[in-house]
Amino acid sequence: MEETTPVIDVVKISEQGECKKLIEACERWGCFRIINHSIPATLMAEMKKVVGALHDLPLEIKKRNTEVIAGSGYVGPSRVSPFFEAMGIYDLGSSHAMHNFCSQVDASPYQSLAVNNGQKMVESLGPLGADFEDWLCELKFNKYNFAPEAVGSTGLRMHTDSGVPSHSSR
Repeated sequence: MEETTPVIDVVKISEQGECKKLIEACERWGCFRIINHSIPATLMAEMKKVVGALHDLPLEIKKRNTEVIAGSGYVGPSRVSPFFEAMGIYDLGSSHAMHNFCSQVDASPYQSLAVNNGQKMVESLGPLGADFEDWLCELKFNKYNFAPEAVGSTGLRMHTDSGVPSHSSR
């Protein structure tokens, strides 16, 4: 029997059974898929397009996404993690940090929308009217470069994304 990524229903998260599934997913898999999260499908689709365009930028532009703390800026493929790269905004609640990111990567007006859409995605997970100016929230744009010949090899060193909502798609 083939196992699949655990699915967690956000609507049922306060129920003991769903909470147990969440804990098991974290301990056993290190990841899970969420459903009933209230993020509009159109917003997620738009984010995927824009994030893809950001990752298609030339390397010299991506490297301008500098770190505030270790790992918060551009992280390129390495010997340890050959299939992974990421870009990030250290403080999503800061309009200065968002503007700085867009300036660093010469973001087009269309790509700049990704920053605003990222904030909308985070807001859609929290209470209505949440104010993000008072707390730090890092937004990472991760890319996993999987290829058929890489199946079975280590793609990314063991890690956690503490406090960072992550999204993965095929």
